[in-house]
Amino acid sequence: MGRLLDREKIKIVIEALRNKPMKWSELLEQTKIPEKSLHRILTEYLSFWGLVKKDEFGRWAWYDTIRTYKSKHDYELALNHSKMLIPGLRAILAEDMDLYLHLGSSAYVELREYEEESKLLKSFVEEHLRTGYPEVYDDVVKFRENMEQVQLIEIEIEKEIKKMKNKTLPFFPERLINIVSMREYEETLKLMPQKIVEKAKNIQEKRFKNYQKLVGELLFIIMKIRMGDPLKGKCNLCPRIH
Repeated sequence: MGRLLDREKIKIVIEALRNKPMKWSELLEQTKIPEKSLHRILTEYLSFWGLVKKDEFGRWAWYDTIRTYKSKHDYELALNHSKMLIPGLRAILAEDMDLYLHLGSSAYVELREYEEESKLLKSFVEEHLRTGYPEVYDDVVKFRENMEQVQLIEIEIEKEIKKMKNKTLPFFPERLINIVSMREYEETLKLMPQKIVEKAKNIQEKRFKNYQKLVGELLFIIMKIRMGDPLKGKCNLCPRIH
């Protein structure tokens, strides 16, 4: 096995992979460990001890984020757990309620039916996304960052509306940033200073684009659960599977 490696380096790799699965290039960049040392840590130590494995996407992953089922009972436990977390997945999308309502009446009814429960489940869903679907989790982070930008530009617009209080403004300007129709949004913005107009349009376009992508990703995960594929990753509510 050769010269012993620094325990601190092994610890850095363990902490990185317990946070989320990573490709080789990501691990190199985050840990700053030389390639040869990192290769030895992964293959001669952590893999040998059964602590890390490669997942279906070729990423290095901590052992308990890759779900394996030794019996039908274990599989059913994981699947039922995943089904219970579906309202939490929808709750993430509902953080932008104005756009969420355009997913259809059934989505709204389902959310209201599990409203309180979905808020509680959301944090556990996020653990699954972070450990099992890191790219989707990154999109959730971007979505929330964009929502913060939406709120900030809304404040700027409201200030402009107060300055223009003697003018007739179309399309309920107090909710300007939440107008879903791009045509109505652009018509209303014509009355605003150009600098704010460009800023608001860019934020709004990013909002629609980010949300559309996230909807596709989360609804696909929901569909896979309903078709019998348990969630990847783990959370603190996961059932014990031996």
